[in-house]
Amino acid sequence: MMSKQQIHKMVDELPEQFEETVSKFLEFLLRGLDDESLSQEEILAIAQSEKDIEEGRTISLDDYIAGKRI
Repeated sequence: MMSKQQIHKMVDELPEQFEETVSKFLEFLLRGLDDESLSQEEILAIAQSEKDIEEGRTISLDDYIAGKRI
């Protein structure tokens, strides 16, 4: 298991381009700990995402990475 010190070190070494994504992910994880419900905006975003999936408006991770040249 990774220590908090190791996690902090990893966060400190993140490239700037990933800071917003990691920040949102950590907020998501912490929210699960405080039993807060989803906002109306989050509920609508999830519903739109599900509709996009159902209607085939998605791309694979490989295609996304290839397009972004990550």
